Amino acid sequence: MYSDRVEITSAGGLPQELSQEEFLEGVTAPRNKELIRVFKDVDLIENIGSGVLRILDAYDKSCFKFMNHFLRVSFKYKENPFEYDQETTQETTLKTTQENYTILNETQQNIIKLIKNQPSITQKEIAKELNITRDGVKYNMNVLKELGIVVREGSTKKGNWKILK
Repeated sequence: MYSDRVEITSAGGLPQELSQEEFLEGVTAPRNKELIRVFKDVDLIENIGSGVLRILDAYDKSCFKFMNHFLRVSFKYKENPFEYDQETTQETTLKTTQENYTILNETQQNIIKLIKNQPSITQKEIAKELNITRDGVKYNMNVLKELGIVVREGSTKKGNWKILK
């Protein structure tokens, strides 16, 4: 939750066979059909695939952000329901950043710690330090980049990692 919006981030992105256009038109491609059947049987869902269209009745398409590994929807408030104190901006930003880190997995949090201690660390060094594969490091670094948490500055050999959030 932010002072001007609520954001929901869903891991996994769109199913591979579904385009952004199809998604925004309400086409569904359930990942777990059995789970949907159970939810429907116990009346926890009313109409499969109606959520996106209901969102688009109230908001425009720009509320959705599509990423390779995530889908984020951002609902802006019509009015700001929160008191906003300019003096607490830095404190709020720090708290929000710490809360954002809680959505990261343990590997991603450990990568951030390593980068803070040594911005010039390589993915090979991260893999060795965390005892994971280079592919595992690459995947988690891509997640951190897509979330806008880290960025690489300079060349791959002589550059540094920078933590943005």
